Amino acid sequence: MACRKGSYAAATLIRIRYNKPPRRSLLRSPDRNSTGACYQSRVGPLEWIGPSTDEEIRRAGKDGVSLVVAPISFVSEHSETLVELDLDYRCLAEIAGVPSYHRVATVGVDPSFIRSLATLVNRAVTGRPA
Repeated sequence: MACRKGSYAAATLIRIRYNKPPRRSLLRSPDRNSTGACYQSRVGPLEWIGPSTDEEIRRAGKDGVSLVVAPISFVSEHSETLVELDLDYRCLAEIAGVPSYHRVATVGVDPSFIRSLATLVNRAVTGRPA
């Protein structure tokens, strides 16, 4: 299987070991799970901050851990989430041997997100809490 090579989108990876039932593992065994930010959108020859998302996916495959990918830099779905995270990185995860790969949806127009944005704008404009 060959993956398409492309640019990157910012994401947070949650590495999950299912040595116990998932809920218990996530809630009571943080030493068996880890979270971390990885960086994307690398353009050009300049050195970029890391680790890169593809490095972290390969590491998860080597370590035999599942991944939950959350595109924290994006509030809406678009090519960097729908193609790169859903297709390209899923493909890389399969090739790397990641047991399970899950991508969290962006917040989009979720009502609670929109209310939070409105509150922040109101505070910025009026100088007082909403």
